[in-house]
Amino acid sequence: MKVLRDLSNEELLAKLITKKKAKTLLNAADNEFSYINGQNVVKEANISYLNNVDKETLHEMANLTEIQCDILMAAVELGRRLEFQRANKEFISEPCSAAAVARPYLANNDIEVFGIILLNVKNSVIGFREISRGSLSASIVHPREVFKPAILNSAAAIILVHNHPSGICDPSREDLTITERIVKCGKYFDIPILDHIIIGHGSSFYSFKEHGHM
Repeated sequence: MKVLRDLSNEELLAKLITKKKAKTLLNAADNEFSYINGQNVVKEANISYLNNVDKETLHEMANLTEIQCDILMAAVELGRRLEFQRANKEFISEPCSAAAVARPYLANNDIEVFGIILLNVKNSVIGFREISRGSLSASIVHPREVFKPAILNSAAAIILVHNHPSGICDPSREDLTITERIVKCGKYFDIPILDHIIIGHGSSFYSFKEHGHM
């Protein structure tokens, strides 16, 4: 008998939502995400697509019941939290560490998601909070929403993070403007912004601090 680690993606999903619906779901993902940037990435897409899918989409793709949707989304969230905990065992000492913490929450989104990593006085991670979804703008990413969770969780510092669905990590003019605004507000609240990380495809990321923007 196979142990869980030896099961295929389809076999694992079948244990959660039945074999027939697992096959239907993966086939639907294959059809929609077979090619990204001209490269066949079906195997990754089958899993990464589930990282941010909602109940309505799951139902449309494989006719999952509400209970099956809840089970599948709970399993995905557990996996995300395990990856998050594994990434933040140590304190944030360099940008790649911050990128590793943020990646489980930001990678593989088809829209921009902005969040913050909360740190204590030793730069150890105490949490991650999603702030907004959609293209970055002053109307969506307001300093009030950024610093509220930092204050409530007694964070000593924070790191700004967001993804670029295009996979290209270079910051836009809007990214630079938003960062400058939040950094200024951080001085007022005495909560320093240590960096702003943009998450791209694969392991790529962009650090504002490394590139002299902070």
